[in-house]
Amino acid sequence: MGALTGLSWGLAGCSPSMDWRDMTLADAHGLVWRLPCKPDEQVRTVQLKGLAAPVAMHVRSCQLGESTWALSYLTVPGPADVVPALTGMQAALRSNLDAAAALAPDPQAVSATDLGPAEVPRMTPQAGSRRWLYTLRRPDGLGRPMDMTVHTWHFSHGLLVVQATAWQPAVDTGGQSGAELARVFGAGFHFPD
Repeated sequence: MGALTGLSWGLAGCSPSMDWRDMTLADAHGLVWRLPCKPDEQVRTVQLKGLAAPVAMHVRSCQLGESTWALSYLTVPGPADVVPALTGMQAALRSNLDAAAALAPDPQAVSATDLGPAEVPRMTPQAGSRRWLYTLRRPDGLGRPMDMTVHTWHFSHGLLVVQATAWQPAVDTGGQSGAELARVFGAGFHFPD
Protein backbone atom coordinates (compact mmCIF):
# COMPACT_ATOMS: atom_id res chain seq x y z
CA MET A 1 0.00 0.00 0.00
CA GLY A 2 2.85 2.37 0.75
CA ALA A 3 3.73 2.26 -2.94
CA LEU A 4 0.95 4.71 -3.72
CA THR A 5 1.88 7.17 -0.97
CA GLY A 6 4.80 8.71 -2.82
CA LEU A 7 2.53 10.14 -5.46
CA SER A 8 1.79 13.16 -3.30
CA TRP A 9 5.11 13.67 -1.57
CA GLY A 10 8.44 15.11 -2.59
CA LEU A 11 8.46 14.47 -6.32
CA ALA A 12 10.99 16.26 -8.49
CA GLY A 13 9.79 19.77 -9.27
CA CYS A 14 9.04 21.09 -12.73
CA SER A 15 8.92 24.54 -14.23
CA PRO A 16 6.38 26.79 -12.45
CA SER A 17 4.45 27.39 -15.69
CA MET A 18 2.00 24.85 -17.08
CA ASP A 19 2.79 23.22 -20.39
CA TRP A 20 -0.16 20.89 -21.07
CA ARG A 21 0.82 18.03 -23.37
CA ASP A 22 -0.72 14.77 -24.50
CA MET A 23 1.38 11.65 -24.01
CA THR A 24 0.77 8.17 -25.42
CA LEU A 25 1.74 5.16 -23.30
CA ALA A 26 2.56 2.27 -25.64
CA ASP A 27 2.92 -0.12 -22.68
CA ALA A 28 -0.58 0.82 -21.45
CA HIS A 29 -2.64 -0.17 -24.51
CA GLY A 30 -1.84 3.18 -26.15
CA LEU A 31 -3.57 5.18 -23.42
CA VAL A 32 -3.36 8.91 -24.11
CA TRP A 33 -3.25 11.24 -21.12
CA ARG A 34 -2.78 14.99 -20.71
CA LEU A 35 -0.59 16.60 -18.09
CA PRO A 36 1.02 20.02 -17.50
CA CYS A 37 4.62 18.93 -16.85
CA LYS A 38 7.15 16.27 -17.86
CA PRO A 39 6.59 13.05 -15.85
CA ASP A 40 9.06 10.81 -14.09
CA GLU A 41 8.55 7.04 -14.28
CA GLN A 42 8.95 4.30 -11.70
CA VAL A 43 8.00 0.64 -11.59
CA ARG A 44 7.07 -0.89 -8.23
CA THR A 45 5.87 -4.28 -7.10
CA VAL A 46 2.66 -4.01 -5.08
CA GLN A 47 0.32 -6.41 -3.33
CA LEU A 48 -3.28 -5.28 -3.70
CA LYS A 49 -6.11 -6.59 -1.60
CA GLY A 50 -8.09 -9.04 -3.71
CA LEU A 51 -5.16 -10.20 -5.87
CA ALA A 52 -3.44 -13.53 -5.17
CA ALA A 53 0.07 -12.36 -6.03
CA PRO A 54 2.05 -9.10 -6.21
CA VAL A 55 1.98 -7.23 -9.54
CA ALA A 56 4.28 -4.73 -11.25
CA MET A 57 2.77 -1.24 -11.18
CA HIS A 58 4.03 1.56 -13.42
CA VAL A 59 3.83 5.04 -11.91
CA ARG A 60 4.25 8.19 -13.99
CA SER A 61 3.96 11.51 -12.21
CA CYS A 62 4.98 15.14 -12.27
CA GLN A 63 4.79 17.96 -9.79
CA LEU A 64 4.20 21.62 -10.48
CA GLY A 65 4.34 23.79 -7.38
CA GLU A 66 2.21 22.07 -4.73
CA SER A 67 0.19 20.11 -7.33
CA THR A 68 0.93 16.57 -8.49
CA TRP A 69 -0.49 14.66 -11.46
CA ALA A 70 0.00 10.91 -11.49
CA LEU A 71 -0.97 7.84 -13.46
CA SER A 72 -0.48 4.32 -12.09
CA TYR A 73 -1.23 1.22 -14.14
CA LEU A 74 -0.77 -2.52 -13.99
CA THR A 75 -1.81 -5.63 -15.88
CA VAL A 76 -3.69 -8.36 -14.04
CA PRO A 77 -3.45 -12.10 -14.82
CA GLY A 78 -7.05 -12.63 -15.89
CA PRO A 79 -10.50 -11.05 -16.36
CA ALA A 80 -11.65 -12.09 -12.86
CA ASP A 81 -8.83 -9.96 -11.38
CA VAL A 82 -9.88 -6.63 -12.96
CA VAL A 83 -12.58 -5.56 -10.48
CA PRO A 84 -10.55 -6.71 -7.42
CA ALA A 85 -7.57 -4.70 -8.76
CA LEU A 86 -9.75 -1.60 -9.30
CA THR A 87 -11.19 -1.79 -5.79
CA GLY A 88 -7.79 -2.76 -4.34
CA MET A 89 -6.18 0.34 -5.86
CA GLN A 90 -8.98 2.50 -4.47
CA ALA A 91 -8.60 0.94 -1.00
CA ALA A 92 -4.80 1.37 -1.05
CA LEU A 93 -5.12 5.01 -2.06
CA ARG A 94 -7.69 5.68 0.68
CA SER A 95 -5.45 3.99 3.26
CA ASN A 96 -2.52 6.15 2.17
CA LEU A 97 -4.63 9.32 2.34
CA ASP A 98 -5.73 8.39 5.87
CA ALA A 99 -2.08 7.81 6.85
CA ALA A 100 -1.01 11.16 5.37
CA ALA A 101 -3.84 12.98 7.15
CA ALA A 102 -2.83 11.38 10.46
CA LEU A 103 0.60 13.03 10.14
CA ALA A 104 -0.84 16.56 10.11
CA PRO A 105 -0.28 18.64 13.26
CA ASP A 106 -4.08 18.78 13.78
CA PRO A 107 -5.34 15.51 12.24
CA GLN A 108 -8.77 15.55 10.61
CA ALA A 109 -10.70 12.77 8.91
CA VAL A 110 -10.38 12.43 5.14
CA SER A 111 -13.59 13.36 3.33
CA ALA A 112 -14.59 11.22 0.33
CA THR A 113 -17.17 12.08 -2.35
CA ASP A 114 -18.13 9.44 -4.92
CA LEU A 115 -18.40 11.28 -8.27
CA GLY A 116 -19.88 8.29 -10.09
CA PRO A 117 -18.57 5.99 -12.80
CA ALA A 118 -15.34 6.89 -14.59
CA GLU A 119 -15.99 7.59 -18.26
CA VAL A 120 -12.95 7.24 -20.49
CA PRO A 121 -13.38 6.82 -24.26
CA ARG A 122 -12.95 3.16 -25.27
CA MET A 123 -12.32 1.89 -21.73
CA THR A 124 -13.72 -1.50 -20.73
CA PRO A 125 -16.86 -0.91 -18.65
CA GLN A 126 -16.46 -2.37 -15.15
CA ALA A 127 -18.44 -2.05 -11.92
CA GLY A 128 -15.29 -0.87 -10.11
CA SER A 129 -14.57 2.03 -12.48
CA ARG A 130 -15.16 5.13 -10.35
CA ARG A 131 -14.25 8.78 -9.87
CA TRP A 132 -13.64 10.15 -6.38
CA LEU A 133 -12.92 13.50 -4.78
CA TYR A 134 -11.04 13.44 -1.49
CA THR A 135 -10.27 16.37 0.77
CA LEU A 136 -7.67 16.13 3.48
CA ARG A 137 -5.18 18.04 5.55
CA ARG A 138 -1.62 16.70 5.42
CA PRO A 139 1.80 18.15 6.22
CA ASP A 140 3.56 20.12 3.50
CA GLY A 141 7.31 19.73 2.87
CA LEU A 142 8.06 21.75 6.03
CA GLY A 143 5.59 19.90 8.26
CA ARG A 144 2.96 22.65 8.20
CA PRO A 145 -0.68 21.66 7.68
CA MET A 146 -1.85 21.91 4.07
CA ASP A 147 -5.44 21.38 2.90
CA MET A 148 -5.52 19.29 -0.30
CA THR A 149 -8.03 17.98 -2.80
CA VAL A 150 -7.37 14.71 -4.60
CA HIS A 151 -9.39 13.90 -7.73
CA THR A 152 -9.15 10.25 -8.78
CA TRP A 153 -10.18 8.11 -11.74
CA HIS A 154 -10.10 4.29 -11.68
CA PHE A 155 -10.75 2.50 -14.97
CA SER A 156 -9.61 -0.42 -17.11
CA HIS A 157 -8.99 -1.55 -20.67
CA GLY A 158 -8.95 -5.31 -21.06
CA LEU A 159 -6.56 -6.56 -18.34
CA LEU A 160 -4.98 -3.12 -17.86
CA VAL A 161 -6.08 -1.38 -14.64
CA VAL A 162 -5.46 2.37 -14.26
CA GLN A 163 -5.53 4.87 -11.42
CA ALA A 164 -5.12 8.57 -12.22
CA THR A 165 -4.82 11.24 -9.53
CA ALA A 166 -4.64 15.03 -9.43
CA TRP A 167 -3.46 16.44 -6.09
CA GLN A 168 -3.93 20.17 -5.53
CA PRO A 169 -3.95 22.66 -2.67
CA ALA A 170 -7.54 23.28 -1.61
CA VAL A 171 -6.97 27.05 -1.63
CA ASP A 172 -7.02 28.67 -5.06
CA THR A 173 -3.61 30.26 -5.58
CA GLY A 174 -4.67 32.29 -8.62
CA GLY A 175 -5.33 31.31 -12.20
CA GLN A 176 -7.37 28.18 -12.83
CA SER A 177 -9.03 26.51 -9.86
CA GLY A 178 -8.01 23.03 -8.74
CA ALA A 179 -11.36 21.70 -9.96
CA GLU A 180 -10.79 23.19 -13.43
CA LEU A 181 -7.26 21.78 -13.61
CA ALA A 182 -8.57 18.36 -12.60
CA ARG A 183 -11.27 18.62 -15.30
CA VAL A 184 -8.63 19.34 -17.96
CA PHE A 185 -6.51 16.43 -16.69
CA GLY A 186 -9.45 14.01 -16.58
CA ALA A 187 -10.73 14.99 -20.04
CA GLY A 188 -7.40 14.00 -21.55
CA PHE A 189 -7.69 10.22 -21.01
CA HIS A 190 -8.62 8.02 -23.97
CA PHE A 191 -7.63 4.77 -25.63
CA PRO A 192 -6.96 4.60 -29.37
CA ASP A 193 -9.57 3.24 -31.81
